[in-house]
Amino acid sequence: MKKTAYCLWVFFALLFVAGSCKKSDDVQPLPVVGAWTLDRIILTELPSPYDQLNSQNLDPLQFFAFQAVLTLKSDKTFTEKVTQGGVITDLSGTWDYTGTTLSVKYSDSSMDSFQYDDSKKQLQSVPTSSTITLVNPNTQASENVTAKFQMVYAKN
Repeated sequence: MKKTAYCLWVFFALLFVAGSCKKSDDVQPLPVVGAWTLDRIILTELPSPYDQLNSQNLDPLQFFAFQAVLTLKSDKTFTEKVTQGGVITDLSGTWDYTGTTLSVKYSDSSMDSFQYDDSKKQLQSVPTSSTITLVNPNTQASENVTAKFQMVYAKN
């Protein structure tokens, strides 16, 4: 009888201790998880006569007929819907987040890297050199111009 009472006492004591321990807070999702919309494109290193556009926040839809929505899921996969010139492309892949750096790897094995700015709640791509087509403000002719561009995404 004493052995049974002792076992019951130990059982209830353990139950009390286990019940009184506060569970740790639920793990918060990483700040990059969620939907991100391409908010602006910043061009740099543009030659004259385009240099007035250097470091300006350009609307991607107005200037480039380009839109993108990047959705980062908590299981470390992502989807991206890109619309360019009226053509929609659906992309997917995996992502990793270390410190403030977001690395995305597309299904075709290409990669992109972004910096997360917590104060602005933005993802900023690494500036990349590319050839783009712009209209020369003096001649009104379309010209291919090499510049660096940076994409800035805002969280929805």
